[in-house]
Amino acid sequence: MEKRFSANIPAITAEEQALLREKHVLVAGCGGIGNYVIEYLARAGVGRITAVDSDVFEESNLNRQLYATAATLGKNKVTAAAERVREIAPGTAFDFWLSRLRGSTAPSALRGKDLVLDALDSIEDRLMLEEACGEAGLYLVHGAVAGWMAQAMTVSPGSGSLRTFYENNAAPATHAVLSFAPALCAAVQAAEALKLLCGRAPSLEDKLLCFDCRDMTARTVLPAEHVFAEGQIDVTICKYDQLEQRDVYTVPERTTVRQILKILSLEGENLYVMRNGQYVMPEDFDRPVLEAGDLLELRKSAAFGG
Repeated sequence: MEKRFSANIPAITAEEQALLREKHVLVAGCGGIGNYVIEYLARAGVGRITAVDSDVFEESNLNRQLYATAATLGKNKVTAAAERVREIAPGTAFDFWLSRLRGSTAPSALRGKDLVLDALDSIEDRLMLEEACGEAGLYLVHGAVAGWMAQAMTVSPGSGSLRTFYENNAAPATHAVLSFAPALCAAVQAAEALKLLCGRAPSLEDKLLCFDCRDMTARTVLPAEHVFAEGQIDVTICKYDQLEQRDVYTVPERTTVRQILKILSLEGENLYVMRNGQYVMPEDFDRPVLEAGDLLELRKSAAFGG
């Protein structure tokens, strides 16, 4: 065994260390979370890492992205990662796709991989990746951050647990990310990844681990739970068959239009929704997050002459 890995033993066995050398993982996203995931897996001794990202480093990345430096501004994130891996883990093969991962390319990107790690910054892309991993029979180790918070979950193939989570929770209403949140998230993801790659059972299979560093709390929840709701709000709803009747519903904070339709068993209906007199079309049902006092009118297309 290489001396560089001697400190890994006996936390993992020599046999497990040798097994890591045979593994090939895909890291989707090479920003805040992805940089740390790559760093941890390469240093642990994973034999091959493929990263997928089309972005370049910007000045706004300097507060949290490990490979963002004055020297790498304007440089492709995946090429900076490749150079870093050559420096810290020359025995780890590193290749990359300089493109955004899409539904049409995901099957090719996943082919031959042993595990996939989600370090993306788009819910739509995460759910696409979850579906692709399910079709490929691969575990997906999910991670996301916002402000002081980090979350991680190991999604079993075909479970749809990540979609369930986002159906029940709107993303936190902030684009801020503090420097430590991606590192914390990636550390949990890397730990789950090593267990899976070594043939051990993951601890977060279809369960979400949520950290809030504001008060240093951590909790494990099921995907169907409302994780981000800190309280409840009242919204008024008029249904298409009773437009003169206004019913007040008490719902968790951060509820979306799609979640309202699910609560009312109207999901999938051909509806137009008006929020405070403004149209909300189906492609926007996951946003915006509702606010206390909102008036929702649920109308069938026929009500508009459709």
